[in-house]
Amino acid sequence: MPAMPHLQRNIAPLGAPRPIGPSTWLALAGLWAFTHPWSGIHHDGILYAAQAMLHHLPEVFRGDLFFAYGSQDDYTVFGRAYGAAVDAFGLTGASRLGWAVAQLLWFGVAVAWIARVVPAGVLVPAAAAVFALPAFYSSDLVLRVAEPFLTARSFAEPLAAGGLLACLAGARAAGGALLLAAAAIHPIMAAPAVLAGALITFEPFWRRHWKLLLALGIAALAAVCGPFPGLGIARVDEAWYGLLRRCSPIVTPDEWRPLDWVRMLVPLVVLHRCARLSEGRWALAWRVIAACGALGLALTVLAALSRWELGLQVQFWRFGWIAAWVAPLAAIGTAAALPGERVAARLALFAAVPAIVLTSHPWLELLWMMPAVYLVSLFPLLSDDAGRTPRAHRLAFAVLSLIAVAAVAAAVLVQLALEAGRDPDLTLPGLRFALAREHLGWAVLPALVLAAPIVARRTGAATRPQALAWSGAIVIVMLAALAFDGRGPAPREVDRMLAMGQPKWSEVIGKSQTVLWPEHAQHVWLALNRRVYASRTQLPGAVFSRESAMQVSRRMAGVAAVAGSDASPDFRHFVPRDSLPVPSRADLDAACAQPGLDFVVLSVELGPLAAPPFRDLETGKDHYLHRCADLGSEVKSLPNPGRKAS
Repeated sequence: MPAMPHLQRNIAPLGAPRPIGPSTWLALAGLWAFTHPWSGIHHDGILYAAQAMLHHLPEVFRGDLFFAYGSQDDYTVFGRAYGAAVDAFGLTGASRLGWAVAQLLWFGVAVAWIARVVPAGVLVPAAAAVFALPAFYSSDLVLRVAEPFLTARSFAEPLAAGGLLACLAGARAAGGALLLAAAAIHPIMAAPAVLAGALITFEPFWRRHWKLLLALGIAALAAVCGPFPGLGIARVDEAWYGLLRRCSPIVTPDEWRPLDWVRMLVPLVVLHRCARLSEGRWALAWRVIAACGALGLALTVLAALSRWELGLQVQFWRFGWIAAWVAPLAAIGTAAALPGERVAARLALFAAVPAIVLTSHPWLELLWMMPAVYLVSLFPLLSDDAGRTPRAHRLAFAVLSLIAVAAVAAAVLVQLALEAGRDPDLTLPGLRFALAREHLGWAVLPALVLAAPIVARRTGAATRPQALAWSGAIVIVMLAALAFDGRGPAPREVDRMLAMGQPKWSEVIGKSQTVLWPEHAQHVWLALNRRVYASRTQLPGAVFSRESAMQVSRRMAGVAAVAGSDASPDFRHFVPRDSLPVPSRADLDAACAQPGLDFVVLSVELGPLAAPPFRDLETGKDHYLHRCADLGSEVKSLPNPGRKAS
């Protein structure tokens, strides 16, 4: 490849980050704080909070169906550390404080990457675009980088990204320590960074012995795919795999939609093209990160085809998370560093930002075609020959304009659909604001933050010492993480309820008893501190244990008449609360006939209550606690073949 002195001039050396002025530090800190608000204990944050409760109250949670047959907590130290924090600060305090520390760590790592990759002239706008991008890397928009709630990923991702950057800069000891810490917290998320760091560190070795390594890889693939019982490779049977396809379609690639595939491929192709325009360690970095993501996709398909149990549980598609976050940064940095005559290449790479935005719209699945067309256009536009002609310049400008206009139009359409929708949950101002921030923020924020250095110079902040700027940035991120809440008043009240608990209900529910509370498993775990009988929230555990998968499925079927949306293990099928039929006393009796179920919470009163009702702050409805034993001894005597008590 010919020498590219423009990259040497414009991109900071790996060992020496680009100097950042005090005003820029404060602008970046404020930008990160605005684009990363706290969203409470929800989504996967509920599962990790439950892991903390497992170590906080092991006598209660050890028998819960989510943990009884093994879970993610068996492979991480995060739950133990989270549990210790709950002992010290309470659940809501520990989750908020832990998330704030993780955000500060993410901010430092993100700025360290940007300071090395992006030329000084576009540093702040590039950071604005990268910070505001919703970096999703999974099917169904389930997982994203720097999530707005606390999980093990909140710490493992920045530690892994920091370790990889240290390996790139030649600081092997620091990189190894960071990668080891990330692996102890979340080994799956750390794996791609460990692999990429090893490939970068030991580049001379694998370049010399690539034939041997290729032969070993082929042998490993043959062992996984071939019918060799003596190797002890566990397989997922059809019943278990069928349930996984329904309850965890993000794990099984045969359930992915075209938009999901495009979302995962866009960062890999962008990084591959950036590598061809770069040289030295940066070219190696982009190529290795893209290769790790591609390897993850290949192993994901292999695991699904071969029904490889460990492969499905590892979820190799997660290897793409680094590419999803780094790709826009690499595109902006490479584009800004290109010489002036490479107009078509610059425009094509800048278009990567709105193209990635187009893959993050959950309700506009047909948009996958535009990012797919963009990927195809990258090859001619970035070629050395075709990319320099006037026709290529016009085509590149047309592609950038089309993708940018489509991204803004899609965001506006989503907002209009929310305004016109009949589901009251989709018309909440907080949700509309959050979606506008995610889908339009990348276009608005760069213009806004350009004024920050001017304001800093006018106020004298630009002349402050570097240490003072660092301190100010840290204070801004920490205070914003602890105080900035992007939710409405009802979800905030739920946090207060979780902090206070429900002593009246907890007093009548034994520590070894189970509770069915449709659609509110988090209340059972985190407010009542009791075991959940069955819920959609427990479905992620089906990936790690066949027993757990079958038990959750059987229990959901047994309580279908009263469980509402929780009765279906189908991940993509969720019925709005208001459209569900009201259960009857006969339905409650049938549910209580299930072995192992002790209490049922419903939004209607169908029998004697075990405690005063509870007012749900999110829906404004009362919930009633029914003790199955109070409904009559004849209920438990109903025939129920094939079921075992938990």
